[in-house]
Amino acid sequence: MGVMMDDIISAVYSLIIVHLILVIFTRQLIN
Repeated sequence: MGVMMDDIISAVYSLIIVHLILVIFTRQLIN
């Protein structure tokens, strides 16, 4: 159970990081 929770948290953090990178990248393109 703990391992599955860690995997879910890792996946969520990865998605958040990718999302932030995309947001920053698009803002750079707009600016």
